[in-house]
Amino acid sequence: DKCAAGTGRFLEGMAKVLGVELEELGPLSFEAASPISVTKTCTVLAQFDVMCMLNDGKDKADVAAGINRAMAERISKMTKKVGLRKKVAMTGGVAKNAGVVHSLREVLGMDILELDGVDPQIVGALGAALFAKERLERERSR
Repeated sequence: DKCAAGTGRFLEGMAKVLGVELEELGPLSFEAASPISVTKTCTVLAQFDVMCMLNDGKDKADVAAGINRAMAERISKMTKKVGLRKKVAMTGGVAKNAGVVHSLREVLGMDILELDGVDPQIVGALGAALFAKERLERERSR
């Protein structure tokens, strides 16, 4: 809960255990009838948890919804440490998972803005490029 590193890897691992492609995890979660709670403290424990659920015959969609909810709760804890503004956009690869975005809206109790026409996975790189451009322009104007 201290860092965003590994959130994408967590979802990749969960998708693999579920036997679905990463891109299917979000849409699958919307088919859930009864989302199941999944541990969010440790990827290895969560994978074991999910394997046990599947072996017990739990529905993949219910498990997928639980995985996305666990991720949203993890992200929510991180946001509470830095504070939130009235308008929030989610960036990074995890923002491509509509199930996580939906769950995060529920957990935070607020809307998450969608960046139309922008791939959320490259927003960080775009920001870094703009920062570098501004810095270079300042240095040239000296």
